[in-house]
Order: sequence, then C-alpha cells, then structure tokens
Amino acid sequence: MNRPNLLVSAAAMVAVLISARVWAAELEHRTFAVRLDGNPAGEFRMTVQKLDDGSQLMAAQALLAAKRGGSTWRYSYRALETWKGGRLQKFESHSEEDGKKRHLIAALQDRGLRVNFNDRRHDVAPEAWTNTFWFVPTMAQRAQSVVLFDVETGKESTGMLEYLGTERRTVGSTEMECGHYRVRTGDYSAELWFDASDRLVRRESAWYGYKMVLEMLKVQK
Repeated sequence: MNRPNLLVSAAAMVAVLISARVWAAELEHRTFAVRLDGNPAGEFRMTVQKLDDGSQLMAAQALLAAKRGGSTWRYSYRALETWKGGRLQKFESHSEEDGKKRHLIAALQDRGLRVNFNDRRHDVAPEAWTNTFWFVPTMAQRAQSVVLFDVETGKESTGMLEYLGTERRTVGSTEMECGHYRVRTGDYSAELWFDASDRLVRRESAWYGYKMVLEMLKVQK
C-alpha cells in the first residue's frame, strides 16, 4: 500500500523547520538496522539538528515489515521531537501499525506536557523522556527514577534507569566504547547502549510481540 505521507524523510522534516528558525549549528544523520525475532525488518533513521539557541531537533522515520503467521505485519512511523535544556518542548508523530493509524501532538505548558492523542487530551509530567531513547539524560547517580513518554500513544509511565558500565562494541564497522544502560517500568524493559556523545547506538527490547534489536549501521555529519 502506498503511504506517501508516512515516507517524508527525517532530513526533509528538519530542513523545513530550520528554514524558518535560527541558523543550525550541528547536523547528524544516524541509520539503524531493525531486526525482529532475529530477522531483518527494515530501517530506523534519525536526524539530529542542534541550533544556536541551544535547542535540539530529532526527526525520526521508520518503515518496517515482518512475518506474523501467514501474513505480513507492517509498521510505519515519522516524528519530530524538539528539546531544550533537557526537556521536551514540542512533539508530533504519525504512526501506523497493521492499518491502525495514530496521531500524537504534545507541547510544553506551565504544568507539563499537554498531549493530544487521536483528538483525546491529557497531561504528562514535564520531565518525561521519550521512548525513542535517542539520547541518555543526565544522571546524578547510577540508578534513578524516570518518567517515560510513549511516542505512539502519549502514555506516561514511571520506572528506573540504571547505568551498568562501559563496554567495547562494534558499531557499524567501528569498535567503540559504549555506555550500557537498562530502563525498566512495571511492564517494560529495554537494554540501551550510547556512544561518547550520549546518543543511541543499540537497543534491545520487546516490541509488538517481537524481540526487537535496533543497531546503528552508520552516522553521517
């Protein structure tokens, strides 16, 4: 099925916004391979734009497919996150899972994030961390509580983020030292690895009934 509105590139989304805002100080593109239950399922791409005013934009795009029984399960996602001072300022995502469409918008207000999900409104704590996990938040200790913001539904959940230490890992064709973290809520857990810039290079978690591995293939600046 042709879904042109869900195939807008992450880089193009950022470029449109940048044209109407301050000059960009940094631009980075990361491409990840996605495996579901050990099988190749597609790619996840993210573009990070750092602006001179201290804001950071992260545009994401994914188009995935996997076998489920005798049929093919399909998923698409595109989103734009705007961050400043360690807090999410604005968010918008469009996702579709096996024909089920979702539209999510959020903006920071005085009391927290005002969220509109499929035309239903609710509020989320202002310190929420998106579960794209594209960066690791500043930690004052090896384990601390976190509020997670689900980027498909806007659901808020609380859990723990733990720093497990550093590991040497091969990312793409490069061996590097990565920080290994684990995040857990009441019904969810994910293993996360970040590079020296505190940006995601690998994720392992359960997702839509699959075991998902997200692994960075390349980074371009």
